[in-house]
Amino acid sequence: MPITHHMEISFWQENSRSIKISFGKQEGITGITSVNNNVISKRGNPHLFKQLKQILINESKWSEK
Repeated sequence: MPITHHMEISFWQENSRSIKISFGKQEGITGITSVNNNVISKRGNPHLFKQLKQILINESKWSEK
């Protein structure tokens, strides 16, 4: 049986090419990272970027500026 963990994750548009992701858990350990659409970038993950961007678009939280 898989072991799961629950934590709060927030994400927002940093600019037209990047999405910031923050996470934390009750013990006070938190983190922040980013994801972009550039497959050769260290932070590149086109599939995750596309999925998060679509959520932001659906919630009227995305701007093409």
